[in-house]
Amino acid sequence: MTLLDLDAARPATPRLPGPTRRRWQPLRAGLVDLFHYDYEEFHFRDGHLLLRGNNGTGKSKVLALMLPFLLDGDISAHRLEPDGDPGKRMEWNLLLGGRYPERTGYTWVEFGRLDDDDTPRYTTLGIGLRAVAGRPVLTWFFVTDQRIGAELFLVSAGRSPLRRDALVEAVGDRGVVLETAERYRRAVNEALFDLSPERYDALLTLLVQLRQPALSKRPDERRLSAALTEALPPLDPAVVADVAEAFRSLEEEKAALLSLTEARDTASGFLTTYRGYARIAARRRAAESRTAQSAYEETGRRLAAARVELERAQAAETAVVVRLGELDSEKEQARRAQDVLRASPEMRSAQELHRLQAEAARAVGLAQKASGEVAAAESQVAGREAALQQAATERVAAVAEVAAALTEAAAAAAAGRLSAPSGEVAERSAVELAVRRQREAVEHLRRLVDAVSAAARVVQEAERAHEEAAAERDRAADLLAEARAEATSAGAELVAAARRAIPGFGEVRLADPEATLDRLALWTETLDGHQPLAAEVGAAARAAVEQVARLDSGLVALQEQLGEECTRLEDERLRLEAGQEVGPPPSATRDHAGRAARPGVPLWQLVDFSDGLSAADQAGLEAALEASGLLDACVTADGALLDADDALVTAGAAVAGSALSDVLRPAIVPGAVVSPAAVAAVLSGIGIGLDTREATAETWVDVSGRYRVGVLEGRWRKPIAQYVGAGARAAARRARLAEILAALAALDDRLDRLAQERQALDRRRQAVDADLVALPDDRPLREAVAAEQGRVTALVEREERWGVRGRAVERARGDLTAKQQERDDDAEATGLPAVTDGLRAVADGLNAYELALAALWPALARRERATALEQRASTEKKSAQQVLSRRGDESVAARVDEQGAR
Repeated sequence: MTLLDLDAARPATPRLPGPTRRRWQPLRAGLVDLFHYDYEEFHFRDGHLLLRGNNGTGKSKVLALMLPFLLDGDISAHRLEPDGDPGKRMEWNLLLGGRYPERTGYTWVEFGRLDDDDTPRYTTLGIGLRAVAGRPVLTWFFVTDQRIGAELFLVSAGRSPLRRDALVEAVGDRGVVLETAERYRRAVNEALFDLSPERYDALLTLLVQLRQPALSKRPDERRLSAALTEALPPLDPAVVADVAEAFRSLEEEKAALLSLTEARDTASGFLTTYRGYARIAARRRAAESRTAQSAYEETGRRLAAARVELERAQAAETAVVVRLGELDSEKEQARRAQDVLRASPEMRSAQELHRLQAEAARAVGLAQKASGEVAAAESQVAGREAALQQAATERVAAVAEVAAALTEAAAAAAAGRLSAPSGEVAERSAVELAVRRQREAVEHLRRLVDAVSAAARVVQEAERAHEEAAAERDRAADLLAEARAEATSAGAELVAAARRAIPGFGEVRLADPEATLDRLALWTETLDGHQPLAAEVGAAARAAVEQVARLDSGLVALQEQLGEECTRLEDERLRLEAGQEVGPPPSATRDHAGRAARPGVPLWQLVDFSDGLSAADQAGLEAALEASGLLDACVTADGALLDADDALVTAGAAVAGSALSDVLRPAIVPGAVVSPAAVAAVLSGIGIGLDTREATAETWVDVSGRYRVGVLEGRWRKPIAQYVGAGARAAARRARLAEILAALAALDDRLDRLAQERQALDRRRQAVDADLVALPDDRPLREAVAAEQGRVTALVEREERWGVRGRAVERARGDLTAKQQERDDDAEATGLPAVTDGLRAVADGLNAYELALAALWPALARRERATALEQRASTEKKSAQQVLSRRGDESVAARVDEQGAR
């Protein structure tokens, strides 16, 4: 079979997922010939796995065969099955209750993470199982960096699971194949977790207990608490010591707090009294300022009132100027109306009326002249003949009637009462009514056309405002997109800056930097709550500062202790250099205050070694005296040796045999109150056992360091004698001075080291401050998000304005449509054009028609009046002719009669 055939025979693998974090996370898991699966892979999403299906489909079985089994490796039923049923054994998962006589299967899981250079790394854990009916299940384990389906295939070309030896060959040097679960757990721990074996086992036990399906129904509090407790990491001894130190310092802090509270109360009482005094003093000092302030405020109020009056006067002045403009406009309009009226037909009719009045006046004058002539003629003939008197009178009456008629005609012409016949008047009224109605229709339609034009302008203005609102909305949307991009960029820059800053921290240590960065990235999207990086770095910084403070407090305490020790040693050095003798150190088992108050001189100041006693014997003898309490016991003037109130040796009670006086002799002490005889008496009362010979005295000492005081026996050794004899004390003083100098030098070195350690702590504090300073600033992100929120608000406002103006456009268009419909309906009803130019032409025609009518009616009236005058004049002429003819006949007859009479 070729390689192509081999690849074709293997199960097809989809595109393999890759890691996205710098910590291990599960990527894939799979089962090979286990349970009801031949070959199945399960892909994790961000470290999570979702299994869906009805009850009984095997979701719990799949989890049981993968996790935590692949971390544990124990095939025991109580560890493998969630319910811990011992009847559910591993061989059933392979043989399925007898369906298969023998079967080999695998379960595996793949973990991945990214290195610091973003190189992916993988670790695959797997367990192989083989079951044969009637035999125990065989298991083997492997840990490798190969990827299943890409570099390592658990199924052979014949589609059968690999056996153990084939797996060993396939893994090669890319991993390990192990035989036992214990070694496998250790390999898994080293590859993924690096925990202690005890803690890793505790965590596995906790996982096994927490995944029990009935945990919420019947929980075992004790077992769960024990498991949780075992899973917790052990406490650091330093933390325990810090806690203990903190508890020890609680009383001191409590006392300090009480002192501070008392100081605060005292200061508060003082401040209460002083505040009253300060208020009074401030009120007195501020009286002049308050007066000036009041005057200033009053002046300000008057100034404000004056400004209001000024504004009001300026507004009135503006109104007057506007009114003057309006009056000038009205005056100009009145002047133009006057000019129009002067040029109107009515004005021309008035002028014609004036002309007729003048003609009537001339006719009256002519009539009056004729009347005068008639009266003269009558007066001339009145004297001639009486017969003609009546004729002359009638003639005068006739002339008077003609004059009255002329006068009435002139007055009627002057009053304008001359009119056409009734039919022409009705026709003129009808014409004028039709013209007026037509003009009203034109004006009404013109108003409708103007309203339509105004509505169209309103629509145009509304559409323009709507377009402007749309443009503003689009600009606001673009600004919002820019703000969001800036906020996203600021968030990414903050995360990138944090990623760069975290590795450079000197003292601040984050428990899980990647998780912190993930939380920071999530926070940059919402800014909900505290900033994770600042909060965690702040907490870590506080913890580091507290730790440094605790360490520094311990160092300060140790410095104080060492300083006191240096002071004590320095005082002792000065005393020794001044010649003070070194005495035996006080014993913790004796009453030194009582010894200091008792009379006498210590024994070590009053004795010296006899000649011939070796240095070793001297050291042993002094050790016995010091340990028994005899060395610093007081010798009284009467020869007794006292230890506080107890007498160790009484005067005159010499021992039988060898005594201490054999090896010690009284020393010469200038100014001593105890005589050498008293010292000798004391020495003779204490037995001495040379070499190892037992002494029979009640109180005795030996050069070997052994002693007895009454029933008390003991032994002590020291290298050299230090207190008995002036030479020994001088040597001891020199040795002690050397020890003190060495101790002081050592203390100086230790104090220097403590100072260096404190400087190191200061550097750690400075490093913490530097870490806090190096913390990326999130103000650009907050400002960008605030700007984004402002842009969101602006966009909402622009969208609302756009909607309002859109509705205004709809209303304006509806109003325009209604006005257009009304215009068209009225235009159709009146037969007039629905455009301004057409209406202007109709109005011009009506004006011309009215002008023609205005010229026509006076002409008709004049014609009618002239006709009437002509008819009346003709009638009057006929009447006058008849009268004249009659009067002529009468005159002829009268003349004939006159001639005849003459």
